[in-house]
Amino acid sequence: DCVLITGDMTNDGTQAQLERFWGIVSELVPDKPVFVVTGNHDYEKNPLPWVFQGICEYPFLQQRLLERAEALGIPVQTDESGAYAARMGDTAIIGLNAASHWRRFKFPENAQLHFLEGYLRESDAKLHLILCHAPLANHRPYKEKGEAPYLARDKQLQQILESSGKCFVFLSGHTHYPPTVEWDEARCNLYINNGSVCPTTIGGDPARLQQGNITLLTLDENRIGVEIRGIHTGVVFHQQEYR
Repeated sequence: DCVLITGDMTNDGTQAQLERFWGIVSELVPDKPVFVVTGNHDYEKNPLPWVFQGICEYPFLQQRLLERAEALGIPVQTDESGAYAARMGDTAIIGLNAASHWRRFKFPENAQLHFLEGYLRESDAKLHLILCHAPLANHRPYKEKGEAPYLARDKQLQQILESSGKCFVFLSGHTHYPPTVEWDEARCNLYINNGSVCPTTIGGDPARLQQGNITLLTLDENRIGVEIRGIHTGVVFHQQEYR
């Protein structure tokens, strides 16, 4: 029904790479909506002034994809902060763009978090799929003791989610570690970190190669099916149903 990508569509955030990604989407999934959020690699590390021409920065890519979703009949609500929400049946898809220029993770002036809080308060969707490139500190794969969270307002985001009383799946990427799935049984919420779509090495060590992964979500009225498998090998890392 749709494709969800939690950031790092490109390696360097250049205009050529963003245009290439748009071309791949247009060719491979011309009749399905594609929802993305920015990763730290989707902005140039040292941005230079530019003159508008095509998809020169991530916000233009997101705008085009959301316009494309609307053309496919998907209602979309955008916010000037960069966050957005789309509705597909009983499911809401919420995009949070925490990564920005100079590859920092932050929510400027809390604007996106205010949008999220307000949307969850008013939403009547049965399930909310929340896309954010960086995982939350409490659900960070292979976290070392004392490590700082990726997100500047990590605790605030976690509090908004838990206090909403809504059922959600929090989808993240960013890490180069094997994928993880955490089930909050008390609140019926899922935290899924897909790791990376492309094969990568941990710490630059070739012996610690992690293959690229894809997560398949099957949503029914009272059930979420999760299957995570290697793109190139087909190895299944996780296969479980949650009710």
